[in-house]
Amino acid sequence: QYSKSKLQKFLADHELTRAPGSRFQYSNLGIAIVGHILEEQYQMSYDEIIKQTIAKPLGMMSTGLELPAVDSSSITRGHKNGNPVPYWNFPGVESMGALKSTTSDQAAFIKAHLGSPNPLRAAISMVQEPLFDIKQANKRIDKVGMGWMLSTEQDSIWWHNGGTGGYSSFVGINAETGAGVVVLS
Repeated sequence: QYSKSKLQKFLADHELTRAPGSRFQYSNLGIAIVGHILEEQYQMSYDEIIKQTIAKPLGMMSTGLELPAVDSSSITRGHKNGNPVPYWNFPGVESMGALKSTTSDQAAFIKAHLGSPNPLRAAISMVQEPLFDIKQANKRIDKVGMGWMLSTEQDSIWWHNGGTGGYSSFVGINAETGAGVVVLS
């Protein structure tokens, strides 16, 4: 039930408890702010931004917030404790977790990140650039980039995961071996 108006009110009233960049903490709210900024910058909905700037150039025709009716019938129903749960909606803050996709579209996304020829090569290089060194004891994450976590315990693994009511996802890419995995459940 979070909305763009709630996000704007939060931003107007919130006081930071520490300096930006002083400590890593993943935040869905931070991703909502990024989505809001992109909508303002592009003057488009988040769905159109994703479809026009990422999904269409990579041939990911079953990725977006709203999918064609033929794809909607194949979307699985999420469950919790064996019971179906309703889809989560994020009106105005969709970047927090409303994106839908398929394993085949995510495989195309992984291939693009592994260097297959694609029109987004320069942008992909930018998001794979580590931006923050975490340096926290007992953490498996070493660094973060734009939307990616980087673990270097054995190999360089770029990954991101997510979850909403009844759903979980994981995408991982091994830079050394050129392998990738996507799990949607």
